[in-house]
Amino acid sequence: MAHSHSHSGPAPLSPLAARIVVVALAVIGLAVVVGGVLLWPTGSKVDIPLPFQNGAGGAVTTEGGHVLSSSLADCGSPSSGQVLTAPPAPGVPGSGTCVQSVVAIDSGPNRGATTMLEFSPGPGQPNLLAGDTIRISRQVDQQGSTSYAFYDYERTWPLIAMAAVFAIVIVVVARWRGLRALIGIVVAFLVLVVFLLPALRDGAPAVPVALVASAAILYAVIYLAHGVSLRTSAALLGTLTAMLLAGYCLGAQSNSLISPDCQKTRTTRSPRTWAMCRSKACCWPGSSSAPWVCSTT
Repeated sequence: MAHSHSHSGPAPLSPLAARIVVVALAVIGLAVVVGGVLLWPTGSKVDIPLPFQNGAGGAVTTEGGHVLSSSLADCGSPSSGQVLTAPPAPGVPGSGTCVQSVVAIDSGPNRGATTMLEFSPGPGQPNLLAGDTIRISRQVDQQGSTSYAFYDYERTWPLIAMAAVFAIVIVVVARWRGLRALIGIVVAFLVLVVFLLPALRDGAPAVPVALVASAAILYAVIYLAHGVSLRTSAALLGTLTAMLLAGYCLGAQSNSLISPDCQKTRTTRSPRTWAMCRSKACCWPGSSSAPWVCSTT
C-alpha cells in the first residue's frame, strides 16, 4: 500500500539563500547605524510653535489644580485668572452669564492659593465640576503679575492605569512573547522621541530620517517579537526591501519637482540643513528672526 506524506510550513532556506539574507541584513544594519550617526539631532534650540508659546514667547508652563466650586455669575470679573487673596470680584451686570470655577493651585510658586477661571457656557467649553483635577497654564507678564488659565484635564494617572492594564493583558495572554513585544513598543517610542522627531525639528531631510528610524524600529520589534531565526530574518529583509523601494520612489518623485537651478543651490548646502525644495524656490533653516531662508532662482 502506497503512503503519501505531506509537509506543512514553508521550506527551509538553502545555505546560499541564508548567507545572502544574513549579509544583506548586516549591510543594511551598518547603513542604519551610519545614517543614525550622520542624521543625529544636534539638540540646538528652535523657535517654539505659536500654539505652545506664552505671552513672552517662551514655553507654556502648566501647574496642577483641582476645582473647589463652580457657579453661574455675571461675565467680566476682574478676578478671572488672578491669584485670589479675597473672594472673586463680581462681573459686569448685564454682560451675560458665565461659569466661574474656583480652582486650588496644587503646584508651582503659588501652591496652596486659589484662582478663578471664567468660561462662557456653550459647546467646546470645559464643564468643570467640584473635585475635578485639571492642569492650568501659568503666565507671568513683564510687570511680574501672574495669571492662570485652563489648559486641560489631568489625565496622567488614568493613562498610566490604562497602559498598565494593557501590558498585563498582553503578558498574560502571550507570556514571554508578549513581554518582548512590549519591549519592542518601548524601543519604537524611544526611537521616535529621541531621534526622529528631534531630527525633523532640526531640518534634516525627512525621507532618510524616516528610513533610518523605521529600519531601527523594525530590527528591534521583529526580532523581539518573533525571535532570531532565518525565517524571521527573511521576513525582516523583505519588509526592509519594500520600505527602501518606497523611500527611493518618494525621493525620486520629490527630486523631479526641483528645477536645475534649485538643484545647484541644493548641492551647495549640506543635505542635513537643506529642508525643502520646490520647482521655483529652495528653502533652508535660517536664524530665529528669519526661520526660513529661500532662494527664488
